[in-house]
Amino acid sequence: MTPARSTARACRITAVIPLASAIYSATHHPHYALPGLISTGVLLAIAASYDTEDRRIRARHEQLRRAAVADEQLLPPPVPCCSFWRNSGGEVHNPDDCTRPPAARTPQHGAPLDDQSAA
Repeated sequence: MTPARSTARACRITAVIPLASAIYSATHHPHYALPGLISTGVLLAIAASYDTEDRRIRARHEQLRRAAVADEQLLPPPVPCCSFWRNSGGEVHNPDDCTRPPAARTPQHGAPLDDQSAA
């Protein structure tokens, strides 16, 4: 349950109190019911806005979930870089364990591993 949905539910439950007060007050004089009816209307309007927010959040989560599923289906699995990668199940390993040629190896941030480019 999203926070927006729980807030909307709380507003609806709370709206029962001023509504009951308005019904009781209307038995004495109809004008006494106005504050309770206005309060009920405000709480229900707030609940409606939080319902809209909840639907927006849920739609966004569904969109992200579908994008993740599409990425999994469209992207090929990673190609093993060396025998260590094949045997370790794809664990991250340091450059000393990698058997790829040094020119083909790069760390995760994309900079070359050898310090010759810095010199």
